[in-house]
Amino acid sequence: MISPSWPISWISSLWSGAQGIHDVREALERLEVCQGWQGKPFSCKDVNARLFNAEYLDLMHQQW
Repeated sequence: MISPSWPISWISSLWSGAQGIHDVREALERLEVCQGWQGKPFSCKDVNARLFNAEYLDLMHQQW
């Protein structure tokens, strides 16, 4: 998670006025929300091993 304390103090020195600081805070909040949308990394080796072991058949037949 992004800690909003250090970027705001640094960026607020670049921006003048309350509106600029408000815009920066909104942008940081949007960034935090977007980080939750990112997928989890996976290993191609693990996926290939699971395909080789035919684990997908177990998942496929769980529907029935």
